[in-house]
Amino acid sequence: MLRKGKTSDIKRLCEIEKLATDIYYQAGFTKEEASPRTEENLLELIKDAIVIVYEENNSILGYAAWRKYSEYSHLEEISVDPRHHKKGIGSSLVKHNPFLSESKIVSLICYSNAPWAYNLYKKLGFEETTKLPMELQDIWQEEVYRGLNMSNRICMINYII
Repeated sequence: MLRKGKTSDIKRLCEIEKLATDIYYQAGFTKEEASPRTEENLLELIKDAIVIVYEENNSILGYAAWRKYSEYSHLEEISVDPRHHKKGIGSSLVKHNPFLSESKIVSLICYSNAPWAYNLYKKLGFEETTKLPMELQDIWQEEVYRGLNMSNRICMINYII
């Protein structure tokens, strides 16, 4: 079941963040390249974005955070409990964009060297872009400010027809 995230979900979202980030570390990423969101980060995210959680049997298995920028909807974050990968949860969260009817383009920023994420986005119709509209430039700068290593980060877009 998909539903809107609540502040009472924060503890479980933190757990998912840590579990999901471990995959990046196992793949050779450093803490500078990939660090889990903190409880404070997640509280801000729930306050400032639309967070959708995927829940089964009263247990949250993943979440996605969406923001709306003019003609773009932006997937700011997606995280799925690794014990539940390959079950369509990530696809469901990406497809359940709360701004879909108001958007011409869906955007995201991801690591090009994280094939589990990159391949999911490609499968869902996202394409790499180097032409960043102002909204994506601002998002890029927010990620720099959060301390993420941007050397392998790419922007991807999906045009809604």
